[in-house]
Amino acid sequence: MRGYKGFVETGYIFDLSDYDANRFTLSTTHGYQFNNYLFVGGGLGLNCYTDADLYSVPIFASFRANFTKNKITPFADIKSGYAAGDVEGAFVTFGVGVRFALAKKMALNLKLEYAYQEYDYEYYYGSHYYYDNESINGIGIKFGFEF
Repeated sequence: MRGYKGFVETGYIFDLSDYDANRFTLSTTHGYQFNNYLFVGGGLGLNCYTDADLYSVPIFASFRANFTKNKITPFADIKSGYAAGDVEGAFVTFGVGVRFALAKKMALNLKLEYAYQEYDYEYYYGSHYYYDNESINGIGIKFGFEF
């Protein structure tokens, strides 16, 4: 399993903070599979917030570990980067899931994920601009295809 590896994931994050920041997510990740266990890459995504007409585009580094090399194997991954758009700020996700092998380099993935997103914003008050940030936390489920 050494060489190029790509992933496409979609899912839904349920907001745990007080901001109604539930979101539909779609992302693609590409990188290098070093062996049956370790993947390193980067990716790009799209978050569509369902309770507001807001969007963000996360750009991230991705690290993934498969725990066995069986046809059905547990895995964990971390993605970290910056989201641009209506909801801007640094973010990190931690996921654990199960990989279901289909063919030599293809598989389906099911993952439970915790997402932390900083929300950097500015506002105008009393003839001054102010900058602040909040954190948006959520738990989600993701479905993916790897190739």
